[in-house]
Amino acid sequence: MEGPLSAKLAHYAVQMRALAGPVAEAYDSLIARVTAGEVGIYAPTVGQELPAFLLPSDDGHLIHSADLFARAPTIISFNRGHWCPFCRLEVGALAGAAADVERLGAQILSIMPESAALNKRLRADTHAPFTFLSDLDNAFALELGLVMRVDDQLRDLLVARGLDLAKFQANDHWLLPVPATFVVDRGGIVHGRFIDPDFRCRAAIDDILAALPR
Repeated sequence: MEGPLSAKLAHYAVQMRALAGPVAEAYDSLIARVTAGEVGIYAPTVGQELPAFLLPSDDGHLIHSADLFARAPTIISFNRGHWCPFCRLEVGALAGAAADVERLGAQILSIMPESAALNKRLRADTHAPFTFLSDLDNAFALELGLVMRVDDQLRDLLVARGLDLAKFQANDHWLLPVPATFVVDRGGIVHGRFIDPDFRCRAAIDDILAALPR
């Protein structure tokens, strides 16, 4: 499907409601609960420093944020997992913008609470030319205040469709990160920030590019 990321996300949301109504309704309830709980409001904002992290990459290396940021300004995208169609659309859109990001002297990073093997699968499926990091147990996302719990109703609906997060994440916590995008400079200072408990909405690529420090 052609068009901006927002149009693709909206189209998929409409199709999901038509084809998987109970899941869409369970998502509505989850989003309302997470929004009421103000999840994400205390995450670093523009002008603040992103906390340091040390996470494994999909190619088997431990990546320290200071080393990563020293190379170039960085776009950091938090996603729920390889199974999430909205995340796949976002990663695909970032992959499509990778040449523009490189031209602007920056780099892209995706963080997900899954194994390196599953991250590698998503990178291959989306032809993403950037690094994926595994935030197992959502440790870094928790530090940023970006974690939601999947309730029992939604859990049962996902499992019935073959989406068992316990297997994907190697734990039975049923926690997911709130999808978020940060743009940070070489010192780890935030220049751009997008957080929305409604994971069907993602940062616009043009806004991400505009936030990159020049």
